[in-house]
Amino acid sequence: MNTRKRSLTFDIKDQAQQLFFLEHGSPFDQLEFYIEQDELIVSCQLPKDAVAGNQIRATANHQDNRSVDFVAQLQLHEHDIIKGSIELRLSGAGKCGSYNLQLSLLGHKERVKNSMDYMAYLSREISNSDMDRKSSAAPSGSPSGVLHMVAKYIRTEFSTLFGSSRQAYLTERK
Repeated sequence: MNTRKRSLTFDIKDQAQQLFFLEHGSPFDQLEFYIEQDELIVSCQLPKDAVAGNQIRATANHQDNRSVDFVAQLQLHEHDIIKGSIELRLSGAGKCGSYNLQLSLLGHKERVKNSMDYMAYLSREISNSDMDRKSSAAPSGSPSGVLHMVAKYIRTEFSTLFGSSRQAYLTERK
């Protein structure tokens, strides 16, 4: 596996033509995420139908779960269209292993215009140390500390609820 930054694209035809160039990634091979300061870096060739004002969203979820572990979203500007590529920095937390990576081009009202799925491997666990630092820095009695604790509680409860219902669903299907 190659840990260099690789440029991903939305078009299968372009990918088939670029399959033999190491700097380009293909949905047919498993990529390894390029990590920089606990963020996953993804370089993306813009699709032909991208215009200024569209957004590119990248999400990555571990193969063991359905919830999104890492996410990035960027609005395209005219200079991005002219350049033809962008670099996304996915933030979040997750364990090492295989991930489903999805690139989406969002148009007006955030409707999906184009998308492509990849398999990617995360070589080490990334914890959300930024959130941990913020929670330890904010006193629990301050408004931001209380808000953070409520958000953390809700996130944990939803994760537990959806994780257990998914497990029950999978068990019933067997």
